[in-house]
Amino acid sequence: MGIREQENASADAIGTGQLKGCRLVLALLGRFSAMGPEGIAMTISAKKNRALLAVLALSPGMAATRERLAGLLWGDRPDEQARSSLRQSLAALRKELDDADEAILQVKDDTVRLCAATVGVDVAAFLKCGQSDDLESLREAARLYRSELLSDFGSRDEGFEAWLSIERAQLRQEAIRVLEKLAGLVGGGERLAVAQKLVSLDPLREASQRLLMHSQCCLGERGLALKQFDSLKTLLRDELGVEPAPETQRLANQIADGTIALSGSAAPLSVIASAKPVVAVLPFSNMSGDPEQDYFADGMTEDIITDLSRFSGISVIARNTVFAYKGKTPNVREVCHRLNACAVLEGSIRKSGQRVRITAQLTDGVSGTHLWADRYDRELTDIFTLQDEIARTIVEQLRIKLLPGELAAEHAPGVKFDAYNCYLKGRQFFHVGTRSSLKLARRLFECATKCESGPRYAKAFAGIALADARLRAWHGDDIPVAEILAAATAARELDPGLAEAQVAFGIAASQDGRSSEATAAFEKAIELDPDSYDAHFFYAWHSLANGGIAKSAELYRRATELQPDDFRSPIYLRSVFHALGDESEARRFSLLGLERAEKAFRLHPDSPDAAQLGACVLASLGECDKAKEWLSHSLAIDPDGMLSKYNSACVFAMLGESEAAVALLADWLKRADRHARRWFLIDADLVSLQQHPRYRELLEIAS
Repeated sequence: MGIREQENASADAIGTGQLKGCRLVLALLGRFSAMGPEGIAMTISAKKNRALLAVLALSPGMAATRERLAGLLWGDRPDEQARSSLRQSLAALRKELDDADEAILQVKDDTVRLCAATVGVDVAAFLKCGQSDDLESLREAARLYRSELLSDFGSRDEGFEAWLSIERAQLRQEAIRVLEKLAGLVGGGERLAVAQKLVSLDPLREASQRLLMHSQCCLGERGLALKQFDSLKTLLRDELGVEPAPETQRLANQIADGTIALSGSAAPLSVIASAKPVVAVLPFSNMSGDPEQDYFADGMTEDIITDLSRFSGISVIARNTVFAYKGKTPNVREVCHRLNACAVLEGSIRKSGQRVRITAQLTDGVSGTHLWADRYDRELTDIFTLQDEIARTIVEQLRIKLLPGELAAEHAPGVKFDAYNCYLKGRQFFHVGTRSSLKLARRLFECATKCESGPRYAKAFAGIALADARLRAWHGDDIPVAEILAAATAARELDPGLAEAQVAFGIAASQDGRSSEATAAFEKAIELDPDSYDAHFFYAWHSLANGGIAKSAELYRRATELQPDDFRSPIYLRSVFHALGDESEARRFSLLGLERAEKAFRLHPDSPDAAQLGACVLASLGECDKAKEWLSHSLAIDPDGMLSKYNSACVFAMLGESEAAVALLADWLKRADRHARRWFLIDADLVSLQQHPRYRELLEIAS
C-alpha cells in the first residue's frame, strides 16, 4: 500500500473528527496505521515499535511500566538486554513521531506513557460509541470495528501474543454486543450487513447465523438463507461434531415451508431464537432502605423465575444470566435483543415488619410498551400465593396455552414464612461459593428445616446437601457422604419434581461411588430445569470423575453459557480440551475464563477462588509476573485451603518450580477425594512434573 493510499485508509478508519487537536492518531482495529496532524500518514518502520505503541494505547491510562513493556515485547532476552532494547525503541519512536518536546511519548521514572491530550485511539472511540443507545453512535462503533485488533500482526514473542489474544477476544465480544444491539434497531439491507459482520466475527455462534438467515429471508432470499443453514450444519459437524441447536433447525424449517413471519424493517431477535415466548425476569429492586434486605428481593426474583419455568409453554432466561443486571437500569429493548426475549418483568419490593409491598410490570420487548403493571400489599404469610398470582398473570398476558395441571405453581405445603426467610438468607450466601459463605449458608438451611414447618421444606434439605457437597469436594471438609445422601434423599422424597433436589442427590451419589444413580439424577434435574447451572456443572464434574471426558466438555460448555459470570467452567474446559487434544478450544476457553476471572477478582477481592484459577491461566499464557501477583493475593487470603494448595501447585509447575509443586501436591492428595484425584490425572498444567523423581509416588496415591 502506498503512502497516499495508507493515508486515505487511515482517515477513513478513524474519522476526521478524531484528528482535531491530536498530534498522533492510532488506528488499531484492523491493520495498524498512524496519522499526525491534518491526517498525514506517519511511518513507524519497526514492528516492535508499532507493537509498543499498541500496548501503551490499550493500557489503563495509556501508561505501562518499563518492566511490563520489556517483558511483553522482548521476553525472550535477558532482563538487561530487554530493557536496553526498550530504550532503543523509545528513542527511535521519538524521531519518527517528531516528538522532541515529549508531547506525545513521556517517560517518567519507570513509567512510559502516551499523552491523552495529544493522542487519539480508534479503540477508545469504538468503546465509547458502543456504550450509547443512540443509533448513529452504534453505527459509528460498527464502522470503527473494521477487523480484529492489529489484524496484520503476528509475533514470536509469547508474552505479546498472549496479550494480543486476550485483547482481541475482549474487543471481539464487545463488537458482538454492539452489533447485536444495532441489529435490533435497523432493518433491510443494513440489518443484513450487520448480520454478515456478526457471522464473520464468530461463524460458530448460532445466534448470529440465525440473524443472518432471518435477514436474508426478509429480503426475499429464501434459497440463500437455506444455503446458509446447510453451510452452518457442515461447519458445526466439522468443527464441533454437533448438530445445529433446535431453535436454528426450527428457523430453517419455517423458512423452508414459508411459515416464518417476514419483515423488511427491524424484527425482534426473539422471533429468531425460539418458538416459545421467552421472558426475562430482571432482579427486583430492594426498596426497603436496608441493603441487608437484598436477599429477600433476590429470593423473590429467583422464585418467580422458578414458578414461570414450570409452565411448558414458556421459556425463562436463567437466574445467573439476568442477575448480571442487578443494580442497573438497562434499556428493556436492549435486554430483549441481547437475551432473545420477547418480554421483560421488572419490579420492586418493600418489606416492613410483617408486610410486603411489591410492584411489578411486564414490558413488551419489541415496542417497549407496558403489557401489564400492578401493585400488591400483602402479609408476609401470603408470599407464596402472591408469587403464584404474578406468574399466572404473566402467562395470561402472553396468551400461553396451559397443559392440564399447570394452572398454578404449587409450593411445598405447610411452609411458613420463617422457614422461607432462613432459606432465602442461606441461598444468598450459597451463591458466593467461598468456604465461609457455604458454611453460613448450610447453618441457615438447617435453621429452615428446624422451623415449625421445616421438615416438609424440600428446598432447605437440598440446600444442605449442595452446601455440604461443595465443602467436601472443593474445600476438603471431612463431611461423611452418608450425611449428604440423607439430606439429598429427604429433599427428593419431599419434592421429586424439584431440580435442586435431583442435583443434590446426584452429587451425593457420585461422591458415594454410585455412578449410574448419579447420572440418572442429573439427567432428571436437566429434564426438570434445562437451564440449571448446578445440574450441568456438577454433572460435568461427575462425568469427568468417571472417565466421560467428552461428556464433561459438553456439560461444562453449557454451564459456561448459563452463567455469564462463571469463570470456573471455562477454565476447567481448558484442561478438558487439553485432555481431548483440542488445543484451539483449550486456548479459546482459557481466554474467556481469564476475562471472567478478572471481573470476579475486581468484584470480590476478598475471595481467593478467581485469583487462584486466573493465576493458572496467566501462567499457561506466559504472563508469569502477573500469575505470581494473583497467586500471592489468593494465598494471603487462604494459604492452607485445599484449592489454594492444588492451584498453587499448578502455577509453580508451569513456572518451573517443580519442588514446590510436588510438595504441595503430596500434601493435597492426602485429603483429596476421588473426583479431585481424577482431575489431577488429566491436568495439563502438571505435565512438566512427569519427569520429577516423586511423580510416580504421586500417581500411586492418586490412582
